[in-house]
Amino acid sequence: MTGINQNIVQRVSRQNKQSYLDESEGPSPCLWSIHDDPRKAVEETIRICKGEDVLKDYLEREEAAVVMFTFADQERATRLTMEEERREGEKKGAATQMESDAKGMYAEGIAPEVIARIQKTTVDVVKKILGLQEA
Repeated sequence: MTGINQNIVQRVSRQNKQSYLDESEGPSPCLWSIHDDPRKAVEETIRICKGEDVLKDYLEREEAAVVMFTFADQERATRLTMEEERREGEKKGAATQMESDAKGMYAEGIAPEVIARIQKTTVDVVKKILGLQEA
């Protein structure tokens, strides 16, 4: 934690009569964990930064934009994370479906080579799925 950030958390901790810098409880939390309302956390951070003369001039001019961009970035990050998780889920679902289909076709007597052509994959992959080849 940088000196400025540690100083900010210490000041807020003293104000809240809680020690958020006790390493026995894990890493020092940010203001997001001190306030239930993220908007209040951002506003408190800005207030403390101004009081500590950290980007004071900028924050006095652009406070509304900083708050807006903070939540826009958070929303964008959440959206990107959700999209990545969806893609991962689709990949896992496709792999599970391919495995199920390959096993079903093999049980019906279809050769691994034919299954590979149908599934648009290699014979080695099909054999691994069917347990006919070591992984």
